[in-house]
Parts: sequence; C-alpha cells; structure tokens
Amino acid sequence: MWKNTAIQVSNDTEYYLTMPSHAVEFTALRVEEMMNNGSTNEEINAFLIQQSAVYSIIIDSNNTGVYGYCRGEYLDGSGWIPEADYVPEEMLFLLICKKLFYQLAEFS
Repeated sequence: MWKNTAIQVSNDTEYYLTMPSHAVEFTALRVEEMMNNGSTNEEINAFLIQQSAVYSIIIDSNNTGVYGYCRGEYLDGSGWIPEADYVPEEMLFLLICKKLFYQLAEFS
C-alpha cells in the first residue's frame, strides 16, 4: 500500500512540475515566432494576457501570470504595472536567465 501511495505522489509531483514547464516553453516559442514575424509589443502583451488567463485555469489560479522583457519593454500578462523606477534589466531572475541562456548558447 505505501509503495503505491509513494508512486502516486511521485507521479502527481512530476505532472505538477512538468505541465507548467511545457506551457512556458510553448509560450516562449510563440513569443519568439511573433517577434520574428514583426508583431508589436502590444500584440505580444495581448498574447501574454491571454496565456496568463489560460494558465490560471489549467495550471493553478495561484500564479503570477506570464511576463517578460521584450525589445526594451517590460510586458506583463497579469496586468501588473511596475513603479516608475522599476528596472527589469536589474531583476535577479532576469540576470540568471540571461546567464543561463548565454551558457546554453555556447554549447549549441
């Protein structure tokens, strides 16, 4: 009995972690495609708003939405508007992402 419960918990945890990861990958690929096709930041932000609504339904209502930094502008799918002195380029998560991206690019 315990073994079956542990396996189920493991499967549930994997699903819980994998689904958001796949959703973010899809969104990132779509945003990149939109940028390559000449979509404006306004169009991309509308897509992020739509994706944030979908995430709150299929993943969990307790999420921060989809956001990013595109062509020098912070875009937020949850509708959050940063303070005037907010500098997204200095946010720790963005610095880490940039570092990881460049490390991955070196191996490609």
